[in-house]
Amino acid sequence: MPKPKLSDAEKSALREELKKRLAGGQTASKVQQELGAKFKVSPETVRYHGKQLAERDGAAKRKRAKPGRKPQGVRKAKRALAPSTDLRGLIRRYDPQALERAAKASKLLRELQAERERSTNLQVELRTSKRVAAKLDRQIKKLVRP
Repeated sequence: MPKPKLSDAEKSALREELKKRLAGGQTASKVQQELGAKFKVSPETVRYHGKQLAERDGAAKRKRAKPGRKPQGVRKAKRALAPSTDLRGLIRRYDPQALERAAKASKLLRELQAERERSTNLQVELRTSKRVAAKLDRQIKKLVRP
């Protein structure tokens, strides 16, 4: 047997209490569980009434992606760039050892890049010399076998 539906008075009481608790700083999931038990409805029902309340207050609905539509591309997360005017915070966070490690890492990265480039050049030279050696081997075989 299905649960009985809430009356209009119960709906308004539920919405008011939901509004108070969420404004009080409680988490939405905890509020939904508690109010669901109190009013003898499921947490989904409480969430539904919360959405109705948000729509009445003029909050915009969350846009959902259309089914079957793929994202246009990879989006980078937008980070809020904090202004560097807080000098005391910058001084407190200053770590000379970290700065030294970063400089060493930067130097090592440059060396790594140079080694990779050198390795690539050597691989190209190796392929070229293998090709030349194979060509000379074929010429030798032609001369040996008349």
